[in-house]
Amino acid sequence: MKNLDQRIVFLFSGRIVQAFLTVFTIRIMTGTLPAVEIGNQYIINSIYLWFSMVLINPVGMFVSRHLNEWKNDRKIYYILNGMNSYFVLVALISIPSVVLAKYFFNVLYLNSYGEVIILVSALIYISTWFALLNSFFNLLEFQKTFVVLNSLSQVTGLVVSYVIVRFLRTDALGWLSGILLGQLLGLVVGIWLFRRFVPHDDAENKPRQELFFTREAFAFCHPVAITTLFMWFLNQGYRFIVEKNLGLETLASVAIGLGLATSTVGLIELVTTQYFYPKYYASLLNSTLEQRRAAWEILWKKSVIIYIVGTCAILSMSHFIIEILVAPEFRNIILYLVVGIGIEFFKINSNILYLVAHGEKKTTRTIIPYFTGAVLLILFFIGLYYFRELSVNYVLYALMAAHLATYISNLHQVKKMISPSYDKLIIFKSVLAGLPLVIAFVFLQGAPFVVLFGAAAASGLWCLGCIYYLVGELEVNI
Repeated sequence: MKNLDQRIVFLFSGRIVQAFLTVFTIRIMTGTLPAVEIGNQYIINSIYLWFSMVLINPVGMFVSRHLNEWKNDRKIYYILNGMNSYFVLVALISIPSVVLAKYFFNVLYLNSYGEVIILVSALIYISTWFALLNSFFNLLEFQKTFVVLNSLSQVTGLVVSYVIVRFLRTDALGWLSGILLGQLLGLVVGIWLFRRFVPHDDAENKPRQELFFTREAFAFCHPVAITTLFMWFLNQGYRFIVEKNLGLETLASVAIGLGLATSTVGLIELVTTQYFYPKYYASLLNSTLEQRRAAWEILWKKSVIIYIVGTCAILSMSHFIIEILVAPEFRNIILYLVVGIGIEFFKINSNILYLVAHGEKKTTRTIIPYFTGAVLLILFFIGLYYFRELSVNYVLYALMAAHLATYISNLHQVKKMISPSYDKLIIFKSVLAGLPLVIAFVFLQGAPFVVLFGAAAASGLWCLGCIYYLVGELEVNI
């Protein structure tokens, strides 16, 4: 990138800091919590994420789409007040919903189920507000604030979780309570900063209706809600199947492997979401179809370079990642991590395609790809049940196949909406740059830690150098 500026340097530095925090978080969790409690922690998170993804994420998407417009019109605080009421409503709805889930599906082997209900409600309200408010800083191009708040929340949550688990209660509820308190601190600081950075509303610009009761909002949000329901099943539903059929300890190992993939590959995606997404959303204001297509093609070209080379780098580091990120009793999860990296690769590329429907306000187009993936996954599970082959490996392969099908279907939907052109030469160059990293992964199996450390450092430098060159070459030609 020839015009590399201070913001992207800060973002990369922030990503490195958060990568280290992720290392300590996973390491401490696997070293302090029993496997059964780790499994419970993932189940509780899945319950919370159902409400977050299905009922709240669509609203967040709608707000992100219009955030710059509302900021310019000075009516953003009226919108936030409406969102607050909605979040309270969802938190209240979760209480009977979690009770019914326990009664009908018998999820979670915990004595203090009342505490689970309170925790899930608190997660829905506090975690949602923290994540959404922090994303606003990114979209409004306050990236430094975004990075600092994330780091503050992670550090505080990690310290408090460790203290609770070490001295008060060694269970999933204690761990998640610490994480929640870290997010609460981040939320309080975030609200204070938001009020300082964003001008207050003009009383004359107050919307005539609350955000969530407009026809436009409903037309945008309800297809996204259906889509995220299928997304939730693709990303979280397997946990309940594994827990019921293979046990909480097996779930802990699988979820740690896939969670490591999500955390590491997610670091790559966050660079694009922090730096490239705000520019893309800003370009949508008062734009024509041709302008939106051109803006998305630029976003795709830059992202695909980072995703291909970055994913290959993470694959090459996978042996090293397991050595430093998890406790010794969980170091037999290399297959889970590798399959998880493949799943995440299809997922982050689908997310880029998913943006097109938001830009075009054709969110009904997002339903078919994730419906396709979810149905395929259900058919796989039915087949595994029928032939009595429900093993961890087959579950993982089914997940990867379902995400691949979702990605292919997303490609088809994007073609219908904007008919973009894909630069095959960029894909070829990116694959060529990532190939040595894939080869390195094959030869590093069983290598001593010193070799793994050196190879990881070399892979990281190779990855950054290739991305710098390829994206810089692309920007020269734009």
